[in-house]
Amino acid sequence: MGVMEENDPKWFDDKVLDIKGSPGSDMPQAASLFVLWHSHELGAGETDDKLLGVYSNKAQAEAAKGRRLQNRGFRETPEGFHISEYKLDQDEWSGGFSTSRG
Repeated sequence: MGVMEENDPKWFDDKVLDIKGSPGSDMPQAASLFVLWHSHELGAGETDDKLLGVYSNKAQAEAAKGRRLQNRGFRETPEGFHISEYKLDQDEWSGGFSTSRG
């Protein structure tokens, strides 16, 4: 069997299965992922939201936050960092939605 290229859909499927800890994978199944966001107010009710990374544990997310705090913009708005934990294979939004505009 030849080497699989990244643009081969099977390559992507295998990587997704590895992340979930599929049978035969050498990676343990992760129960949660930790998402690092940064948000700051732009004024007039607008915010600038940035997804900074997704990590396998909270310590990794905190370390990434520490690295970003060294950068201009992040350094001036340290209160804008948020780390959220998401359980794998679990719905985060279980209801419907409606949108109303001014």
